[in-house]
Amino acid sequence: MRWGDMAPALALPLFLATLAAPVSADHLPYELEVQDARVAEPIPPLSHPGKAHLEVLIPCRDDESATAWTTVHVLQAPGWASITSPGATNVTTRTCHDPTDTLEIRVLVEVTVRQAAPAFQQAHAQLQVTVQKNHTNGTRETLGPGRATVTFEPGYLSLYSARLDRKVVQAGPQEAATYPILLENEGNAITRFEFAVLNADTLPAGFKAVQPEPLVLRPNQTGTATFQVYTPFHNGYVNEVGAIQLEVTPMYAEDTTLQGEPTQLSTLTQAKGWYVPGPGPWITLLAISALAVAMGARRRST
Repeated sequence: MRWGDMAPALALPLFLATLAAPVSADHLPYELEVQDARVAEPIPPLSHPGKAHLEVLIPCRDDESATAWTTVHVLQAPGWASITSPGATNVTTRTCHDPTDTLEIRVLVEVTVRQAAPAFQQAHAQLQVTVQKNHTNGTRETLGPGRATVTFEPGYLSLYSARLDRKVVQAGPQEAATYPILLENEGNAITRFEFAVLNADTLPAGFKAVQPEPLVLRPNQTGTATFQVYTPFHNGYVNEVGAIQLEVTPMYAEDTTLQGEPTQLSTLTQAKGWYVPGPGPWITLLAISALAVAMGARRRST
């Protein structure tokens, strides 16, 4: 039989033998695997960053020792978030003891969020990781890129302004002095504002303070609360002064245990003027009796 006649017959067995033959470690697929990560706690806006660690897995080729330098690039992230990976933490040395081992590297990722970050809304950042391996034999290689997702959520930001439209009010005896409180929610969530009179137990005699009702504002919304102080009264001329401290406390509307820093507002109420009491019950009864007698006398005279 000629070779030309044998070639087709031998081609298929040779091909099948090639598929069945073992592949050496030097020719195994050599891919970079990066596992997703999550920032464990909500990240306070305008504060310290949240931290997560990417687990980078590099299959070994041979029995080797290498220093790995990891670089992280941000592919996609919310506009109000900043993702960084400090370079100084990205250098590590690992040793493979078997071609089936895996070099495991933990890469630190830090996430900071800005004022506009919506509170407690889960967000994601898509990252790309490359690794440069510097072997002890002087060779180097670049691996990757591998991709991973970092999941995180912003925390509650209590940021607001609270001021009195006026701090000093003069009113007559037994009248109400009114203090409008102007509030603006500059934070990242619906905020509830509650009020308390700090010196309610030590107010000057006769003054009565009525604290405002709670006020709820959306982010970037303004509102007005009304604080009233009732003045004292007694017969004759009244000239009294009452200094009252009011505290404003912001809190996350959906969980009021999350509170911001309170603000204290000071008011000064001046009660000035003559107080003329109305007729008492005996005087009123006497006047009615006198009127009845006068009308009876008039009827008899006619």
